[in-house]
Amino acid sequence: MATDGSPSALAAARFVASLSPDGHGLDLDVIYVMPHPRAYAASRSSAAVATASVAVAPEVRAAVDDTLAALGPLGASAHVQFATGLPAEEIVACARRIHADLIVVGKRGRHAADDLLLGSVCQQVLLTAPCAVAVAGQV
Repeated sequence: MATDGSPSALAAARFVASLSPDGHGLDLDVIYVMPHPRAYAASRSSAAVATASVAVAPEVRAAVDDTLAALGPLGASAHVQFATGLPAEEIVACARRIHADLIVVGKRGRHAADDLLLGSVCQQVLLTAPCAVAVAGQV
């Protein structure tokens, strides 16, 4: 599942938790993508890294901790990854790398016209994912 600590990402975490309330039967990876200023000019960055080898800002750590808390028992066993780059590209690259069966993302409450003009991470993941995608909205 992807997170940025937003209300829609926390809704996505609660959805994932509902898939296995006792925390058994799911192997869960959580990815937080930190935008890299130069990544928006690059076509591909795919720079996912392990937690220990990247400097993570306190607000990013807090967002991940909130997500892990929303996951309930699943949060304790989740594999956390951080990446730098374009969020949709990094989420899809991570899913390919770990051979994910499902990607779970949150959908912000923007208007359809905004998504049409600007695109959205959710929309880009839906269009390029190598597996099923579940989209959770804000609640």
